[in-house]
Amino acid sequence: MSSNNVNECKSLWNGIISISAKDESPKGLTEMCNHPKRRAPPKCKPMKSCAKPRRKAACAKATRPKVKCAPSQKCSKQGPVTNNAYLNFVRFFRKKHCDLKPQELIAEAAKAWAELPEHRKDRYRRMACKVTTSERHKRRRICK
Repeated sequence: MSSNNVNECKSLWNGIISISAKDESPKGLTEMCNHPKRRAPPKCKPMKSCAKPRRKAACAKATRPKVKCAPSQKCSKQGPVTNNAYLNFVRFFRKKHCDLKPQELIAEAAKAWAELPEHRKDRYRRMACKVTTSERHKRRRICK
């Protein structure tokens, strides 16, 4: 350690910083007693407007309570119109009986389909005729 570095260390410890441009320390070492330099933390990317901050502020601003809407019923998706009249009936039955579990829904739909008169079933059969590609299905009485 050179005498210049020793003098610099003493002046730093006394609270007086006097570093001259000509007395540079070796690479990788700081001005203070030849300690290795610490790398600066990498700069963070600017946060996007939709990103959430990593930490919550110590004194958060008071927020208004959010008005919550009544929970809407979540029904399963109806699914496409099929070439099966019963499944087309189940699509509409599911709309009316959204609160039932899937097994209960199918059991109730089967009972309702069995009790449904033929002229009411024809509506769902006609829907099936429109989407079918089978010539055999299109030859049905209801499809003509």
